[in-house]
Amino acid sequence: MTRALELIPLVLGAESGGKMADPVAHVVNHPAVWNESGLWLWSAHMGNLVLSGLLLVLVMSWAARHISTKPSAAGADKYITRNPLAHMIEVICVFLRDQTVRPLLGERTDRFMPFLWTLFFFILINNLLGLVPLMDLQHLVSPELRRSHTAWVGGTATQSLFVTGVLALIAFVVVNVAGIRELGLKGYLRHLTGGAPVFIWPILVPVEVMGIFIRPVALALRLFANMTAGHILVATLPTSQRPAMIRAVSTVRESGLA
Repeated sequence: MTRALELIPLVLGAESGGKMADPVAHVVNHPAVWNESGLWLWSAHMGNLVLSGLLLVLVMSWAARHISTKPSAAGADKYITRNPLAHMIEVICVFLRDQTVRPLLGERTDRFMPFLWTLFFFILINNLLGLVPLMDLQHLVSPELRRSHTAWVGGTATQSLFVTGVLALIAFVVVNVAGIRELGLKGYLRHLTGGAPVFIWPILVPVEVMGIFIRPVALALRLFANMTAGHILVATLPTSQRPAMIRAVSTVRESGLA
């Protein structure tokens, strides 16, 4: 128990030289390799992105094999997904398709579901990896990484504006290119008027054009802010309780229970 107490500052990144450190330092990206100009070439978030991509490909490929229809010789069982994890993934996919996307996209749903499923599970895996203390485990193993406060993998990649910005840019391109392909360039420009009278266009069209760009920016900022605030809260709340934990451990030790 005493050893666990000693690890609290390390795991939370809450102390430095006996002083209470900024919990944001534990949340932000941690570069591991720099070039001669001082620009980082590899960071903990990049490691998480690579790990998330590998997990996405491996887990979803494995799930697809279990979810896919079995040979006809299996009878009615050919439609049954027996693995619990694969079944859970199938339920999530079906719910997203039938309850969330199809009411909005209608007959175009199946065309966009591979992209939407990929985006959803990529963000989900990144968020879940953010709950795993990969960076702290590296600091436990390597004192050098702890002293330099660097890591090869760890943190939450979706907490980076670089990552959320790229995801928003991809969504922006897909949505608008799909709109132009569906309506044609003339029809796409006409939809900005919303069928309003011509004298309303000078007001309506600029608002619609701004909305095209504001929506992806808002999505990027919202995901970034949610993940940053959540992890700062996780790093701050336990730290604020450390004196109480010390008193509790001291009481247990004095009572002879530890």
